[in-house]
Amino acid sequence: MANKSNLSGCFNVLTQKGLDWYVDSYAIPRSLNPVLPKKNTPIYPFVPGKIGIYTRFFLLL
Repeated sequence: MANKSNLSGCFNVLTQKGLDWYVDSYAIPRSLNPVLPKKNTPIYPFVPGKIGIYTRFFLLL
């Protein structure tokens, strides 16, 4: 079972609408070109040149 210590078993479930909400809500510059990973792509290892955001963290605040 995946957990925050093992993101290789976690997969993207965020929709484009959800991504747009995070970008707007947390003032992430559009110039950073935020994109969703391909479906069924594990969150870790991160795609080269990209930064992974573990959105579950924000839900716990």
